[in-house]
Amino acid sequence: CSGAEAFEKYLSDFLSQVTDVVCHNEHQLVVSAGRAIAKSMLDRGNRQGARAALGDLLAKCRLYSFCQTPWTALIDLAQIEVSLGNHDEAEALIRRVRLEGPPEIKTARLFILARIVIERQEPWAEVILGEAAALDLTELERADLHLLFAERFIRTDKIDSAVLHLKAVEEISK
Repeated sequence: CSGAEAFEKYLSDFLSQVTDVVCHNEHQLVVSAGRAIAKSMLDRGNRQGARAALGDLLAKCRLYSFCQTPWTALIDLAQIEVSLGNHDEAEALIRRVRLEGPPEIKTARLFILARIVIERQEPWAEVILGEAAALDLTELERADLHLLFAERFIRTDKIDSAVLHLKAVEEISK
């Protein structure tokens, strides 16, 4: 058993002992532990395990006395679904985030949706990318957005536009 697997087992054992959550701090602890398990699994290349861990976390959170949606875990799960090619599942999660989620996760939501529509080569991808571009983004988010634009333009054979966005990423990284 590797160190990462022992860590995951330790956190899983901890979570299996949690019978109820009655306040925000307990909720945060449980969500952090569940997300840490999923991240560790992702780091080891176990996307299916990470997906299952987050799904379990979301299911448990619905049963607790302090019933609050762990939006960060939902975003994590949507990203895993995209990486697995499960775009319909990811889109359903993002739709829920869009309707019910807090405004502070709007950037993450739009970026995941952009990845989905770019991969599917939807004609309205630029609308989603434009919506994301209008947000107040960090430098890292701006670089990620330029990469998404570049990917979109490569997929639509607009190579000159893709190159411009790749150059913007290069400028941001300096």
